[in-house]
Amino acid sequence: MQTRGRTLFKSKLRMQSIKQEIGVEVWNAHLNMKETEERICSIHMYLENVRGNLVRAGEEYRDWTCSMIEVIDAETSLAAEDEGHIEALADFKTALTVLDQAAGSSLPAGIQGDK
Repeated sequence: MQTRGRTLFKSKLRMQSIKQEIGVEVWNAHLNMKETEERICSIHMYLENVRGNLVRAGEEYRDWTCSMIEVIDAETSLAAEDEGHIEALADFKTALTVLDQAAGSSLPAGIQGDK
């Protein structure tokens, strides 16, 4: 009888440990998702600024008040920010998937039952 009691006690401790691990995993996934969400918002604001700089550089070039290199620099900045935006969106989707899996919200394709 004591063996059953010890086994039950160990099982309960293991269950608590697993619950804590899952909680930490979900919390970390949530924080990662929020961080990528904030990064996307920051990039959106910066993209607007970079687009404005490109428009301004184009207008100044047409008015002969700046050189072509300034226009190219503005285009390069825009391309870099577009790339950063795409990376942030991909990171967000990845973080969202990790959060869903950690929380048990979704199952991989082929495992889900009929609903």
